[in-house]
Amino acid sequence: MAMNRRNLLKTSAAAAAASAMMNNRLFAEEDAPHPKSNRFLLYIHFGSSCGAASGLLQPMTPGKWPTGFFQGGAPGGSMNPLMNSHTQAGSLVFHDYLKFLAPMADSMCLVEGTSQSLDHNVASLLQRRGAGTTSTSPEWAMGVTQFMRTTNRLNPMVLTNANKTSSVTDVTSVSASSIDEFKTITSDSDKIPKDAMDPIWARLKGRFKDPALGTVLTEASLGAGATYQLNTLNLGLPELNSAGGDITALRAALSNGEVSKLVDTCADKSAIINVSNGDGGFKERLVLAGILAKTGLANGMSIDALGEDSHGGGADVTTARNASAKWAAISLFWKWVVAAGLQNDVMIIISHEFARSPYNIVAPDMQIVDASGKTVTIKSPGRDHALCMGTMFINAGVPKGGRIGFVGDNMVPQATKDAKGTIDASGAPYTSENIVGSMLLRVYDDLFPTERMVRKHWPTFKEIGPITA
Repeated sequence: MAMNRRNLLKTSAAAAAASAMMNNRLFAEEDAPHPKSNRFLLYIHFGSSCGAASGLLQPMTPGKWPTGFFQGGAPGGSMNPLMNSHTQAGSLVFHDYLKFLAPMADSMCLVEGTSQSLDHNVASLLQRRGAGTTSTSPEWAMGVTQFMRTTNRLNPMVLTNANKTSSVTDVTSVSASSIDEFKTITSDSDKIPKDAMDPIWARLKGRFKDPALGTVLTEASLGAGATYQLNTLNLGLPELNSAGGDITALRAALSNGEVSKLVDTCADKSAIINVSNGDGGFKERLVLAGILAKTGLANGMSIDALGEDSHGGGADVTTARNASAKWAAISLFWKWVVAAGLQNDVMIIISHEFARSPYNIVAPDMQIVDASGKTVTIKSPGRDHALCMGTMFINAGVPKGGRIGFVGDNMVPQATKDAKGTIDASGAPYTSENIVGSMLLRVYDDLFPTERMVRKHWPTFKEIGPITA
């Protein structure tokens, strides 16, 4: 039961007990998370892909790119004419490779800011955690998962390879990239003997039940948590055994045929479909995420989707095709989420490390199919690192068709209330910690009812008003 810190310290008797109670990390009532349902955060990392091609940096309005965004001779747009053909939905602007996203714009919000680093590893950590080191702040999905912990859920799971931090001690981290892998990891029934398991089995559980001085275990809840984990290995997860229908339906919703129908109006559709057909298991990862979200078996998952580093050229074509294939799968996945009634519970975050600068001099010839259906050869330069990035949020509670911040002519992110509005008083570009933390306050107010709750995971968090308004 949560206790109010202020009331706790009113009496001397309570004050004497306060330090012991605070060691159990009790929340004040106004800060306590009260999960309304099985919240799930899916983080999809686009690596260092070209932001313009991947849709995470957008023109100010259709046909109007920032003038400093491209090399001399192409100040008004991309070398790829399909990236200069735009569809607007709310404040969002999609080029030809991503125009199929327009119908779901009301569930999307793009926030553009800075990664604060040109180094891949540091920029990636800043995007995934809001901090430049692994020891200070948890991955976004881990932070959500930790606050899903209740007396009935002592060991919530998160699917990631990341290290835990001190603020997510009660989270079980699992690494799996498909339903089949997850089943194998969470069930060891072929290895654990069914009979004659004592005394080893009972002794193993007993190690966690009665922590004493001299042991490293200090919380009695670990006993129940360990029993749950060991029993899970023996019995498996019954929720997965009864999810066969959902697994089949979600795989069908994400099939290559559905992707083909979705991108059919895109001019370069054949190339997009080819990428989708060999997506390296991306759609299977989305299947796993969907089943985890619907069953409540886990509350978060991280996926690496692109990971491109196109200094050597081709970004305006290859990145656009690769991102289009991934976005198509994400769009179909979101359609399934809505059909399952999970649009308020599931939040998808798509971001990349940095959006890349104006073109560099390497520009190989590449072929595309243009809007007229004709195969043409275009120059497709590479891009170099730049201090700007975009973060797209998908959830029923985000600002509808939202667009917050933009990248200026000098490739520096500008903080603004909308794509064409005035600069905020601070004039500072948004950072990932403040972007994601503010969206968590807005979307998951049951888990993050106050700024203090965000700071339990991300201590230097500052609210961004245009997101939480």
